[in-house]
Amino acid sequence: MIPFQFASESHSIFGHGILKGQALSPSETRIFITVHVTVQGAIEPIVNTFIANAKSKFTQEIISAFEEKINKMNNDEH
Repeated sequence: MIPFQFASESHSIFGHGILKGQALSPSETRIFITVHVTVQGAIEPIVNTFIANAKSKFTQEIISAFEEKINKMNNDEH
C-alpha cells in the first residue's frame, strides 16, 4: 500500500490517494487506486467536468506513472 499526495503548480488542484497492489502471480499484480481530488478557484467547474469525463484516461495515466516509478525502483535495486 502506497499513500500519495499531489498538487498542481498553482495549488488550485490538489489531493491524495492510496495505491494498493495485490499479487496475482510472480509476474502479475492487480492495482487499486483511490484518489480524492480538490479543485479551487475559477477553474473548478471546468476541471470537475473534465475529470468526470476522463476518469479512465486519468486512471491509466496514474497507473503508468506508478508503473514507471516501480520499474525504476526495481532497476535501481539490481
